[in-house]
Amino acid sequence: MKKFNYFLFSALVVVVLTVSCRKEHDEAVTKVIDVMMDANGTYSYTMPPSGDVDDVMEILQQAKHFVVSQITTDASNNTLFEYTPELNYNGTDEIHINTVEGEHKDEDHHGNNNQGGFGNCTGGNHEDDEVNYVFRITITRATKPE
Repeated sequence: MKKFNYFLFSALVVVVLTVSCRKEHDEAVTKVIDVMMDANGTYSYTMPPSGDVDDVMEILQQAKHFVVSQITTDASNNTLFEYTPELNYNGTDEIHINTVEGEHKDEDHHGNNNQGGFGNCTGGNHEDDEVNYVFRITITRATKPE
């Protein structure tokens, strides 16, 4: 009987750990941003925070007609998307940026203090606030003043 009780207790512990560390997979939100700009101009967009502290933004589909198309951070640690088209380019470019789960090798940002925690488990559920951006950038020739 002791073996059965031990087995039942072990199974209960596994179930509790699995449920408490499971991600809640919310559906990803896709934001389409249509941009109109003049040729040889620059565009920048500050992205609102999404996901948890270790999530990062990543370009999944890069622009085809660019000099600069990158994700950076500003002095306040805000995430920025920056874009500059090819010189004298006239047309449309599209960039897809997604939230992805990040990795912290030296730090544990989940309250486990590197004590062998269970990934993103902090005793509660891990929210998965994924935001996907689609930037549709239309570049037109700058008109000359008459």
